[in-house]
Amino acid sequence: MSLSSQNAGGLEYVATEEELLSVLEKAAKSQHPAGLDTETLGIDPRKQSPVGNGQIHCWSLAYVDGTLGFHRQKVPLARRVFVAPGLLQCAKPWLESDSPKVGHNIFGFDRHMFANHGIRLGGVVADTKYTARLLWPDRLVSCALKDLMWKQLGYKLGELKDLFPGKRRQMLPLDQVWATEANRPILADYASLDAKATLEIYLLVHNKLKPDQRQIYQNLIHPCLLALNDMELRGVFLDPGICAAGYEAAMVHAKEAEDVLKEWAGEVNWNSPKQVANLIYTQKKFGVPAQVGSLKALKPNRSEKLSTDEGALHWHAGKLTNPADKAGIDALIKLKKVRKYAIFMRDLPKHCGHDGRIHAGFSPDTETGRLSCKRPNLQQIPATDPYGMRKAFRPEPGYSFLVCDYAQLEMYILAHFLIVHFDDHALANDLLAGDVHTGTARRCWPGFPESELKHYRSLAKTINFATNYGKGVAGLGYQIRDTDNRPIGTKAAKELLDAYFAGYQAIPRFHALMRRLAHQHKGVGTLLGRWRPLKTINALRKPGQTKDESKESRRLEASDERRALNTPIQGSAADVVSLAMIACHNDAELNALGAKMVLQVHDELVFEVPKRNSDIALKRAVYLMENPVKLNVQLRVDGKVCQDWSEK
Repeated sequence: MSLSSQNAGGLEYVATEEELLSVLEKAAKSQHPAGLDTETLGIDPRKQSPVGNGQIHCWSLAYVDGTLGFHRQKVPLARRVFVAPGLLQCAKPWLESDSPKVGHNIFGFDRHMFANHGIRLGGVVADTKYTARLLWPDRLVSCALKDLMWKQLGYKLGELKDLFPGKRRQMLPLDQVWATEANRPILADYASLDAKATLEIYLLVHNKLKPDQRQIYQNLIHPCLLALNDMELRGVFLDPGICAAGYEAAMVHAKEAEDVLKEWAGEVNWNSPKQVANLIYTQKKFGVPAQVGSLKALKPNRSEKLSTDEGALHWHAGKLTNPADKAGIDALIKLKKVRKYAIFMRDLPKHCGHDGRIHAGFSPDTETGRLSCKRPNLQQIPATDPYGMRKAFRPEPGYSFLVCDYAQLEMYILAHFLIVHFDDHALANDLLAGDVHTGTARRCWPGFPESELKHYRSLAKTINFATNYGKGVAGLGYQIRDTDNRPIGTKAAKELLDAYFAGYQAIPRFHALMRRLAHQHKGVGTLLGRWRPLKTINALRKPGQTKDESKESRRLEASDERRALNTPIQGSAADVVSLAMIACHNDAELNALGAKMVLQVHDELVFEVPKRNSDIALKRAVYLMENPVKLNVQLRVDGKVCQDWSEK
């Protein structure tokens, strides 16, 4: 079949520049945006950044001309257009124009792929990956394009066995597909359906979004995606020499730990949880640990797992009396930690582009609204480590870093809510007076020696955050450790909470309010109104449950109640950071000074700026970050001019 004559089902195949310009003219006249989708070569998006990697082989667009009628969802049907290879640059004026366009993950992928061809894609009015998530915020609903195509539009993919051969169903390289003329109609159908579905999903979602949801997308999510897109494109410079030195130092420490372990237990694959568990629980006959999880999220081992995770190993280390066994477990804990550092530092340079910079992918797609990061996940890098991971991140010669970090942001958010709901200023006053974690330490452990301030402040920080994320006395009793690194227990934890809530009496009232509202509305919102559904918040209210079902319902409800406390605080903090990013990205003064964001990790923004402008740019960045939105407390940002990311 000649593709140039194919037009069945609203599919047009464009093979010449004249045909493409004619189609673009029609698309420009539509009252709706055009849908875009690219098919690429030379990149594995799961492992590689699209910045500087891969190329567009062919692309598709879709537009509404009113002649195809409506979908059963009352959505105008889109005409789809497959653009053959070799017809990209002639579309550059339209692609870079303000003519409205939509795409699915267009900011995270397609816009970068166009940039690889020297095209700065303009006119993007929506990314359906995120508009769909606003409409279906429940994580049980997949917002992947193929799932939306099938579940929302009812589209099935055509005959693809020739394009996706073998058991793994991986698509052949497109140049191989294109070389076989019989496969071209299949490719055109497959590729253009993505553009068609993207546009129709946009129209479906746009019609169903409430006005406040549209405002959230337009004022928060969309400009944040633009800022992230530019930040990813710029990337951050990495010194591979520092990574190599850190890796070698970590491997020396790993070898030391392995020597201790070999003397203790012989030949064991320490990367195998199964072999480690067999050693600990079968050969050494250690008891069942009372706790599992990470040190930041310890929990009781109610299911009596024979665990080898961080929490279990630390529990054994605190219980063992045999010096050889204790030395072995301590070495195993050290080995796990050191290897994690070593592997990360070894692999970091692999993510550098040809420009020597890492172009990690950032996305506001977590349930609370915090950014996720991939390829690589820079959020895994600790603030301090013995091998200098952060020191490897440096500005270009002639530039400086501005490292700007919110001070106790989530506590400020909580203080704002306590004033809004209860006119209680106790927490706000403590924040204004200084370090709230130190204040909590003095309240919960009155009279501790000043020489131990750092230790008790760390414990107080755990109380401030863990408690306000819904952790009860049992969980806190496992999280807080005594001087022998043992859990303090429920009774001691209750005494600490009583002292804590005596100073902040509005916090339990806020918790009760959030639980009540979550049960009433089956969800909870953030400062700017982003909504998180809690599907199992009322699980206990189902009649006729068995004992096991009732137990599971209590567990599900408790989990959702913790989310009801967590989301307004952590989600609102994410709102604030996103607004700060948008303000800094769009600020004319920062742009004139040449300050560009290169990293966002948790509550921290890092900018790269010419050295001559660093001081004035720092003042401007701190001001913008401290005033992104009007709150009942004044936010505080600690900023510093640095020559690497470790200087704080």
